[in-house]
Amino acid sequence: MDEILTQYRREREVILEVLAAQDGGSADRKALWFGLSTLGLPMDQKTFLDHVQYLADKKYLTVTGKKAMRVTVFVVKITPAGRDVLHGAICDPGVGQGCPAIPAACHHGG
Repeated sequence: MDEILTQYRREREVILEVLAAQDGGSADRKALWFGLSTLGLPMDQKTFLDHVQYLADKKYLTVTGKKAMRVTVFVVKITPAGRDVLHGAICDPGVGQGCPAIPAACHHGG
């Protein structure tokens, strides 16, 4: 169980890192999923969507559907709170390295 949690933390962190590195902090959801595979983090679509939903529920990213003709493109964008998690200003046990041993050392995201 610890191995899976560690893997999920890393995958969520990389999603945020990739978005933070993009111009405007956003990317097409499908391109992001394929890009993770290129970075050596292949995952099935359900796992990827679960991570995106987790991060959206925590308000670390937003997902917006944009309709162009008859196609809806979903754009994923990192939020200021997502950047705070990456920079260590918000501590979240489900992203990256988790929280330090002393919980008071950081603000818990929510």
